[in-house]
Amino acid sequence: MRHDELMIRLADYLSGISGRMMWTDMQLGPSGSPRPDVYAMDKSFMHPKPVAYEVKVSLSDFRSDVTKGKWQSYLEFAGAVIFVVPKGLITKNDVPNGCGLMTYNPETDTFASVKKPTLHPVTLPQRVMLKLLIDGVDRAHQVNRRRMLDEYQIEARVRKALGDEVAAAVFDVRKAQQTRDYKIRQIQAQIEGEEKQLEAIRERKNQARRQVDDYAKEAYGEIYRILGLDPDQNFYTHQIQRRIKELADALCRDTAIADLENQIDQVRRGLERATPMEKLRKAGGAA
Repeated sequence: MRHDELMIRLADYLSGISGRMMWTDMQLGPSGSPRPDVYAMDKSFMHPKPVAYEVKVSLSDFRSDVTKGKWQSYLEFAGAVIFVVPKGLITKNDVPNGCGLMTYNPETDTFASVKKPTLHPVTLPQRVMLKLLIDGVDRAHQVNRRRMLDEYQIEARVRKALGDEVAAAVFDVRKAQQTRDYKIRQIQAQIEGEEKQLEAIRERKNQARRQVDDYAKEAYGEIYRILGLDPDQNFYTHQIQRRIKELADALCRDTAIADLENQIDQVRRGLERATPMEKLRKAGGAA
């Protein structure tokens, strides 16, 4: 499969399943700026999440790109980079850290996501957004015009060669196939959307579990410190109960000692307040 064929097929697939804005082989900035094969972003003013797709149809081209670090230049304009290759060309372990991987199966004409990229926040300059808008509208117009012209010429040739009735039947079948492909892409987009929602739910669940674990660890650590236990160790319930009983017993003993000392202090203070006659009387009584 040729590079441009896979690039165009990828753009059609992405626009069909996600409804994202798409640009192919377009320079993202001034002269010398990177030119990803496919550039896509969400239709969102606050969170467009731009992604650059790099198509590779040969192992040598892929290795050369990775070695030179060409894909890293995309990160100025994209929050993630995804390599797209024919199925079996490389594995997810060959892809640089943080990059994603998609494969294309020509036998089934389907794409598969093998590895998801790490998405980083990126802010696009106004000049880049304006360039995307101008070039995107111009290219979309050219593509639609060329597609309509090609379809008209094909239909004219078929009608001339086979007649109106046969041509009408052929194009009815073609329209049915296009409708089928469109519905398949809709179903794929729905499945992908549901998978993303499920992944988001799982991530929120895991995050909540981690928060609960952190709170529990902090609470147990505070309890351990109050009880005089090592907060970096784990203790069984019966160990904690035994420690609480030990502290309670010690507290009771300390209270009894404190009461006795208090009584002794009261007697001592009473003796110190006695008058000299009382002291003599007490002394005589003692004699």
